Amino acid sequence: MRGEACAPALRVLADGRPVPGVMCADVVSNNHLAADRFSLRVAAGAGGLAMLVAPGVRLRVEAGLAGVWTGLVTGEADSVSLDPVHGVIDVEGRDLSALFIDSRVDETFANRTSTEIAGLLAGRHGLQVSGTTTSTLVGRYFQSEHDRLTMGQFAKAMSEWDLLAYLAGREGLGLFVEGETLRFGETADRSVHVLQPADCMSLQLERGLGMARTIEVTVRSWDQRGGQAVVQTVQGGGSGRVWRHGIVRPNLPAEEAQRLAERTLADLVRHEWTAWATMPGELSLTARRQVAIEGTGTDWDRLYGIDTIRRHIDAGRGFTQSLALQGNPTGVG
Repeated sequence: MRGEACAPALRVLADGRPVPGVMCADVVSNNHLAADRFSLRVAAGAGGLAMLVAPGVRLRVEAGLAGVWTGLVTGEADSVSLDPVHGVIDVEGRDLSALFIDSRVDETFANRTSTEIAGLLAGRHGLQVSGTTTSTLVGRYFQSEHDRLTMGQFAKAMSEWDLLAYLAGREGLGLFVEGETLRFGETADRSVHVLQPADCMSLQLERGLGMARTIEVTVRSWDQRGGQAVVQTVQGGGSGRVWRHGIVRPNLPAEEAQRLAERTLADLVRHEWTAWATMPGELSLTARRQVAIEGTGTDWDRLYGIDTIRRHIDAGRGFTQSLALQGNPTGVG
């Protein structure tokens, strides 16, 4: 469907109330433990300024196609600027993961599970939590005395989001905020969106030849509970000369070291095949879906994960989106 961008409806709700005079919006969604971002341009004379400059107001950006509204991001403004000469208000903000990113940890959680910590922190920010229930007490991750050192003396250097990301990594789980819900758990979306050149306004394909070699990841640790050294190695990727990547982490049992090696290898391998596409906007894709490029007749016809989606919505001019894609790893293990 190459050609003109589709014409959507656009609205922004401030604590549930429509903001008048919204002209356009840009929303960036990602799949790499960073906050989604948004920017808005609003007509200054429409009466929405007081709604936007109040601290702590939750803004929900929605796009409508065929009479159906879909939320793209919910968050709070980081900055609001007024241009009285041109009569516009510009708003920059992040999704509600920013609440965790901007809050420091000032306590230990040794006798709680990762799920309990996620629920506790989400509740403090007025969010729901959804995901996988875990059973391991986090004190086991820090091994008694090491726990107090890590979560006490140095806690003020760690944000709540850092802690949640660390725990999600140790548990092998996903982490993101969707609307007003913290998603802490199994988050893989196996549904596939097929993308062909004819669907795109532009399509750029790239292969990183440095990543086409065999990649070897070795994780070294010392399992204090088991009283032994831990070394786990995995290989994957292409062929030929081996590129070796080493990681040293404290207090990992063998199974956790293995998971870390596999995740790191997958992260490296997916940078071999990349693609950037610009297309008319649609509302089904999220950053956790997969995209299958088809129809190029080349090795780039394969399955990709989404790194970022950038959507530009202008109520008067149209709706476009850009995708940054990374090839899903194969042959990893």
